Amino acid sequence: MIAMENRNSYPGIRFCLAVLLALTSVTLTAPGRAESPPLYFVQITDTHMGVLDHNARTRAAVKAINRLKFPVQCVVHTGDITEEKILDANATAEAAQILGKLKAPVHYLSGNNDIRPKKLAATRAAYERLYGSLISQARYGEVIFLFVYTEPLAEGFTLEGYDVLSEVEARLKAAGETPVLLFHHTPSTGRLKKGKFRRGWPRATREQWQNLLNRYSVKAVFAGHFHQDELHWLGDIPVFAAPPVSGRFGRQAAFRVYTYHQGRVAYSTQYVSPAH
Repeated sequence: MIAMENRNSYPGIRFCLAVLLALTSVTLTAPGRAESPPLYFVQITDTHMGVLDHNARTRAAVKAINRLKFPVQCVVHTGDITEEKILDANATAEAAQILGKLKAPVHYLSGNNDIRPKKLAATRAAYERLYGSLISQARYGEVIFLFVYTEPLAEGFTLEGYDVLSEVEARLKAAGETPVLLFHHTPSTGRLKKGKFRRGWPRATREQWQNLLNRYSVKAVFAGHFHQDELHWLGDIPVFAAPPVSGRFGRQAAFRVYTYHQGRVAYSTQYVSPAH
């Protein structure tokens, strides 16, 4: 049998351990080294309001978000706010009334059903009047949230006075070492659809996008459009594609709650029904 050593016979070691623990405690609690608290935010996407029961679904999502029992810094809507009804004043007014009940600040970006290539000038003007710039940002704690309209890259069309890659690079360069969370609508990655892998953006554009984001402090990308839960990667950057609020493709209404802490992102998908 192996004899157990008596710890009391090593007072020198005990003393050194006590000093080490004391020093560690001082280091962890020293001024300027306090750990940042978790950052909570919500993503909703593809509400497609103005048709079917999508308005009721969005109301239910808003109520559920407002019931969350922790501090939500903001809500980000990653596009397809209405179902091609951005030129319909009644539809956009009702959408504004529904989303206006959110208690946290709301940030919007356009999806492919908001600004339409076939009615580019009119839908762009309506979007900018109702929701703001094609690219914008906000700062929450130590993190920059960057909201970007990227459909010209996804669909291969041009928009006068708006060069997506140049605009994004300017923002990322200005951010320096500050962590950036980037939001847009259509993921650049491919996806699995009806049993087949489908390509994402045009290959050359996708590679430019990936190389650009990986040169800067982008910690994660958030998107919608796919109407299902997905996780992809752009080099070292995770791409979180959230499920929709709308019922297109038979989906249950959902939204995402994210936590950003110490450079990492976690999420929980929350499901709701119009009855709620």
